[in-house]
Amino acid sequence: MDELPTPPNPFLADEAGAALAMPSPFELFFLPGDWTIYLAARYAPALAEWLGLGADDYGTPLAGVVSLALWLLTFVGLIIAWASIRSLDRAVTRGIAAGYADVRRRIRMLVVLASYRRRQRSKRTEPTIVVEENPRGLRPDSSSHLYE
Repeated sequence: MDELPTPPNPFLADEAGAALAMPSPFELFFLPGDWTIYLAARYAPALAEWLGLGADDYGTPLAGVVSLALWLLTFVGLIIAWASIRSLDRAVTRGIAAGYADVRRRIRMLVVLASYRRRQRSKRTEPTIVVEENPRGLRPDSSSHLYE
């Protein structure tokens, strides 16, 4: 097989590569298809020969169909990547919020426990006199035990 030329570079104005140009949307659309045809012809010559691919297929409807498929795959991949990044961001944010709430809860528990212990230490521990109440509501006197 002859030396396969690379697809034309839409960003160069001339073949020498001295001047840059703004490519048209048409050229940008066909770029992935042209390069897929080039890579298939260069690295899988048996497949390219079986499919009849060569430099003449650059910019053809075949390159357009391949480009359309690759652009669609690219956009679907970008959507999947965007959704994955958003899911990761939400999970990390949820974890940070839960960790922050847990730290605040533990600090509140520590403050309450320290306050409770401080109150327990400052309680008086002297013995107190317990006065039992008379269940019948009578006043005790010296002779009350004789009539029971």
